[in-house]
Amino acid sequence: ANQLLDILDHYHAKATFFMLGPNIEDHPSVVKRMVKEGFGVGLHSITHDAHKIYSSNEAPLKEMTEDQRILQKVTGVRSQLIRLPYGSIPYLTIDMRMLLDQKGFKIWDWTVDSKDWELKNQRFVQKTIRDIQNMEKAGQAPIVLMHDKPETVRYLPNLLTYLKRHGYQTKILTNQMPPYTFQCEGRCHSPFIAS
Repeated sequence: ANQLLDILDHYHAKATFFMLGPNIEDHPSVVKRMVKEGFGVGLHSITHDAHKIYSSNEAPLKEMTEDQRILQKVTGVRSQLIRLPYGSIPYLTIDMRMLLDQKGFKIWDWTVDSKDWELKNQRFVQKTIRDIQNMEKAGQAPIVLMHDKPETVRYLPNLLTYLKRHGYQTKILTNQMPPYTFQCEGRCHSPFIAS
């Protein structure tokens, strides 16, 4: 993660990191560095296990609240930004959303999936650039999803070079921003809730 921060710093690029509670506890110095250098920090649950985090209406709230507590303990920052494992569709039900919303959590999804975890090479950069160009044509600001995988770190400079050359600015997500959340439209259900 330090290497990832070094690359972002080199290109004067900002990002928001959605982190698992146990990882925050295991790497406190890196997380403190993120905050010190002005990166965004958010919550990504405790378990990252769909069977657990979507197992009851209260389960996502419980995991995010614990994750929030850990982040605040390590950094002093109280983040309301959350990204659900696998995104908020289809497992995050209306009831789960309502409970998170009542506690002030902001559910962030994405508009550009880099597919870095799947493509694992230069192709994720090409796909991301293409998607960003399409978003721009549509007059929308892209929200790009990436992961802290070794392959992502290896090819990230290529993406950041393109963005810099074409005048793009990267920004962090904040508690004050209205979040971009996938809408259920009848698609949300959790197969993990015992009936």
